[in-house]
Amino acid sequence: GKLLDLSTKYGTSINDLADLYGKSSQAAAELGASESQLLQITEASAQALKITGTSAAQAQGALLGLTQALSSGVVRAEEFNQINEGGLQPLLQVVAANEKYGGSVAKLRTAVVDGKVSSQEFYAAILQGSAQLDAQASKATLTLASAFTALASQLTVYVGEASAANGVTSALAEGIGAL
Repeated sequence: GKLLDLSTKYGTSINDLADLYGKSSQAAAELGASESQLLQITEASAQALKITGTSAAQAQGALLGLTQALSSGVVRAEEFNQINEGGLQPLLQVVAANEKYGGSVAKLRTAVVDGKVSSQEFYAAILQGSAQLDAQASKATLTLASAFTALASQLTVYVGEASAANGVTSALAEGIGAL
């Protein structure tokens, strides 16, 4: 349902979104996060990838860094760097967009290096900045690779449903094998 909609809208892999959602849900209790807030974090990540034109495959390290930043209690420099270098920079921009950091990602980074940014603060700032990400993502163009990723996600779900309904997967495999 919702993850497939996000995959299609932002051109990210449904598998990667499901993985991010699953890992984020493990930190939900510590963050006090609801299911809708977890979906909002997942959507914010998909929006950041669309804004930067980065595929979810290219952003594996950044997505891992994000889930670790949300679940470790304190955001560490390694996680910050993974997020920054892996296509999720817009998330750092919305986290820095408050009085404490004055919109400066460099000030945010200094606070992270000093161990002064909690997972809770990071999480809350992403939620607070999600409207800003939505506005940026709506102006971003879906790359050709992202469009194919969205199509692949749709096909994955379709083939899975069709296979469950009438054994299409084995027939498809046999057809490919005959080639």
